[in-house]
Amino acid sequence: MNSHLPVGRLADRLHSLPRERAWFAILLSVTALALADAHFPRIGLAPLYIPIVCAACWALGSRAGYLVAIVAAVLTVVPHLAELPRLSPPC
Repeated sequence: MNSHLPVGRLADRLHSLPRERAWFAILLSVTALALADAHFPRIGLAPLYIPIVCAACWALGSRAGYLVAIVAAVLTVVPHLAELPRLSPPC
């Protein structure tokens, strides 16, 4: 990749991270985003999991990326399961 572009430098850093540091950074990011999503559910922070999943795939491989994607999907859905659907008032 072109190392003079910001994306190229980020890709080089992700690729050169040791696995333990990459896992720590990804788990820290997912935890912070899950906490923010739980505290501010109306904002809709779920799309911000996409760069984290991409970083997991890049730094750790596709299997780890799939695992992070499944965890992100669960963390996105579970907080909203307790909400009861609201019915519209009768006309």
